[in-house]
Amino acid sequence: MTASNLVNALIAIAVVVYVVVKRAMWSEFDHRDKETWAGPATIAAVGLLQMRRLGDQPVTGVDITFLVTGVVLALVTGALTGWAIQIKWEHGRAFQRMAAKAMALWIGFAVVRVVIGGIGHFSGATLTAGGGSILLTVGLNLLAQSGVVALRTSKQPVPGRRFH
Repeated sequence: MTASNLVNALIAIAVVVYVVVKRAMWSEFDHRDKETWAGPATIAAVGLLQMRRLGDQPVTGVDITFLVTGVVLALVTGALTGWAIQIKWEHGRAFQRMAAKAMALWIGFAVVRVVIGGIGHFSGATLTAGGGSILLTVGLNLLAQSGVVALRTSKQPVPGRRFH
């Protein structure tokens, strides 16, 4: 493991811990908030840029297979997590929280993504087994979560109904 991959892994772990701790508590969901979109998009972009730096190596079918697998996993589990996140309405404002089911999906995604990276590394997927692809998929997962929660909170529920 190179120093760059180690730094990326530590960044990914820090992001996972931050997201889990922050989203475990009720917090207001604002679809205009930069943390909702810019943070995850930045993480994904940094991952893409780091993968691009490896562009001097030929991209193989194994690389593409592991990249597509990681991206699909990120988007699907992100959407499922977004649907599992609890939403409540107070005074016309939406609040979100990752309850046990959403938390299990998120942590499961992170574990499976690391396993995919390890399998990719041992299968010769140099482009997608590194830290850049992990950052890309973590960012995409968070974007998918935010997209689903934004969709779910786009309309207020029936008055008197607190949870959605």
